Parts: sequence; C-alpha cells; structure tokens
Amino acid sequence: MFVSLSDLADAQGTPAPPSNRRANKTVRTNGQPFDRRLWIQYGDAGTAATIEEMGRQAVKGSRDPIVRLITYGVIKGIPGRDHRKIAERLFYWLQDHGSGEQSGVKFINDPFRTEQVRAPWWTLLVEGAGDCNSAFSTTIAAMLLSVGVPAFFRTVAADPGRPGSFSHVYTVGVCRGEQVALDASVSFSDPGSEPSEIIRTKDWKIQFFDEDDAKRGSIERLGSWLWRLIS
Repeated sequence: MFVSLSDLADAQGTPAPPSNRRANKTVRTNGQPFDRRLWIQYGDAGTAATIEEMGRQAVKGSRDPIVRLITYGVIKGIPGRDHRKIAERLFYWLQDHGSGEQSGVKFINDPFRTEQVRAPWWTLLVEGAGDCNSAFSTTIAAMLLSVGVPAFFRTVAADPGRPGSFSHVYTVGVCRGEQVALDASVSFSDPGSEPSEIIRTKDWKIQFFDEDDAKRGSIERLGSWLWRLIS
C-alpha cells in the first residue's frame, strides 16, 4: 500500500542505518500494510529511489480498475481527447483547498523522519490524505495515465535554506504536447503554477513494466488486507 523511508530501527530490532542513510520500508500490496524494506541514501540517490517507487505505484494504479472507475466519474462529461480539461478537472478534484473544509485529498505530513509512498487506491479509498509525493503526485499521475494522458514527475529545490536538496515534487501532465504542472498539494495553486523561486529542477520519466500484481484489483487487495486485520 505504501513505502516508508525511515532511519529508525524496525520492530524486530534491526539496527538503524548509518546517520547518512535511510531505511526504506515498503509494504506488501498483497493485503499487507508493508511491502519490502531497503536502505537508501540521503540526497539525490534517495530522491531517485523514492521517485522510482512513485512511478511503480502510479503505473500499477493506472491499471487498477477501481482507480480507473473513480477517474471516469471525476471526468464525466469531458471529451476523452481533451487532455487539458481532463488534467484540470483531476487537479481541482484532488486539490486540498485548506481551511479545514472537506475538499479533495487532505495534505498531511508523513510520520516523523519517515517518507511514505502510498498506492493510489489506498489514498483514494482509505486514507484520503498524505503529502506531495504520494497522496498528490503519485495519485494524479495514476489517474492521468489511466485515461491515456502522459505524465512525469518534477522535483524542485525551492527552499533557500536547503539549496542543494530537492524539497518538493509534483506531476506534470503532457496534454497534447503541452506540459502542464499539476501541483495539487498547494491550496492556492492552479494548473500550470510552479514555485516562484526554483534553485534547481529535474524531470523524471515514469518507467512502465509488466507485473502480475499490477493486474490485481484494489477491491481484492483491500478485502485481503481487512480480512488479515480482523482475523
């Protein structure tokens, strides 16, 4: 369901990694809350590992019938070839407008010293919350891809206090050749809006793959997880 990147020891007492590394804990999507655990480095290498998992979850989500059905409902009435309007509709549907009202996906930070990458179906059906990388970037990428709109991830260093580190990520939709930034985690942004001060940026192509697990429906996975939870 989601990947956790944490530099804390796990429940079995596995030693924490050296101070310059992070533990990457993932959750098995086959009905378990966790998938696998790895060690990853801080900095650009850790960003690359996180983006790779985001892409994996976005592709799996795009093939998930439940994610596709939710997307169909959101974009109802929009011509299937109008990629710009599809991207805008998905953007405003997911966007957290702040002020506490029930709208979109709610922006909530990951647990302390942890980076999580959630599966889109988990964000849409269960939590309805998260941060910029998974609750927003991964989910909107999956929804776009599910209806044939190409997309990729963009990381930016936009924090003057950490000019060498990527501090934010969002999805960019490719709408009939036009690149449209979709930073739905920011309550005051619009389609096309990007941070006003960008120190450096990098675009990340989403890698496609063939995997049997990507074809399993979210209802089956959710049912399996709930069964294990109560049994």
